Amino acid sequence: VFLPGDRLTVFGNYKEIKSVFRANERFLRKRRKNIGFCLMKRMIQEVNILRRCILLFCVLAMVFSGCSNNKPINTLKYIDGEIGTYVMGNINTEVVYIYTEYKNQSGVPAVPADFMDVKAYQNDTELEQLFFQKERINDYVQCNKVVLIGETVPVVWIFQRIDDSPVLIEMDTGKGTEKYTLRQGNSDGAGQE
Repeated sequence: VFLPGDRLTVFGNYKEIKSVFRANERFLRKRRKNIGFCLMKRMIQEVNILRRCILLFCVLAMVFSGCSNNKPINTLKYIDGEIGTYVMGNINTEVVYIYTEYKNQSGVPAVPADFMDVKAYQNDTELEQLFFQKERINDYVQCNKVVLIGETVPVVWIFQRIDDSPVLIEMDTGKGTEKYTLRQGNSDGAGQE
């Protein structure tokens, strides 16, 4: 075995051995690159396998969540609507009463105003929702009071009117959105749209 720096006689010429060292060095460099390439290739393959597993998990999660029972947790049923005046001391406030029946089917006590979305509009302007200190109004509980688990309770939603124009009501029933129109002097809720 020759080492770099040794002299070799080739056909009468003295040559210092440098090329053997260089060839060996190139071989080691190439091998190091190949090892690095192989490691990188293996890491890429493992990442691709991991991506496929995550994708498969997400697809399975979507499929199985679609198979769950889609029964609404809480439901709201429109009973009646009324345009009127709320008297509190010397102050008369023009309001809209929306009478509903709220059913709490969730596993926790619930405030209807937190779980259901009821809105009222006049002239394309959303009306301000009001809450009064009275516990009940016309034998209906206000929408900001707690309803216990499994109870069905009559609930009133109160909005401050702007003027005498018709009031459009939009309410989330737990099964979809329903719309009603109330007009002055029509206490039974003019009808569903």
